[in-house]
Amino acid sequence: MQWYGLSWSDIFLNVIALAFLPGLLATYGGHLAAEAVPDRKRARKIQFCFWGIFLALLLVTFWQQIRAAESDQAKNTKETWNEALVLRMLFRSPIPPADLFRSSPARPPQPNLGMEFIMLEFVAFRMVNESDAIVRDAKYTFILTDLDGPRTVETKDGATFPQLLQIPTVVNANDFLRPRDRYIPRELVPTFPGAASVVKKGDRVFGYVTVTCPNCVKVRRYWLYFTHGSEIGWYSEFEAKQKVELPIGRLLLDTEQTLNKLVPSDKRIPFAKP
Repeated sequence: MQWYGLSWSDIFLNVIALAFLPGLLATYGGHLAAEAVPDRKRARKIQFCFWGIFLALLLVTFWQQIRAAESDQAKNTKETWNEALVLRMLFRSPIPPADLFRSSPARPPQPNLGMEFIMLEFVAFRMVNESDAIVRDAKYTFILTDLDGPRTVETKDGATFPQLLQIPTVVNANDFLRPRDRYIPRELVPTFPGAASVVKKGDRVFGYVTVTCPNCVKVRRYWLYFTHGSEIGWYSEFEAKQKVELPIGRLLLDTEQTLNKLVPSDKRIPFAKP
């Protein structure tokens, strides 16, 4: 029987052999001898002394056996650890080659394609590689509307809106852009016939542009607002959680308030000069 790692069977056997049986015999002999004492009160005191000594002997022997068992246990544990350390030193596995600890090659950077707007004779745009990787097959899409253009789209409730400008999605297939490089700027409205046929000088144009590439780190979007034929305008990159929607109805009712809600003035980037 083991409890807390000690062999209690051995402890009890040793206590019985060393203290219980000899002590019981001696105590019982003293008990019988005390019976011959005429004074019964004194006889009982002698008997209590013998039995007290017997119990004390049992307790001391029991405690001594526990201490001895604990000492043996600690000794055995230490010897086991020493043996384990010797075996580990003798039979440890070989040290792996240094190549295993070399870090894996750094992951190549991903391209990050952005867009900027500049002011030539008219508002112009160009894609910009803002990473240390080569951009391939760059793609952009304009979603714009002329706020002052013809209102040819009619809703069920009779309201009319200007249609989106007919600007196709463009992919620069089989083309590339070197790290930290830029494309040549292109004037926005004159480049696309579908926009040039609608937008007149003085018209306000608003919307957003999306730019990305097949392995770009993310898709980037920019709000864009300008008055065609003037230097009035700005752009701003979408915030992370901003919805991708064009609130044309609210823009027609109150353009300035809606623009301020979408893009606060401190977030607007003015058009750069060439």
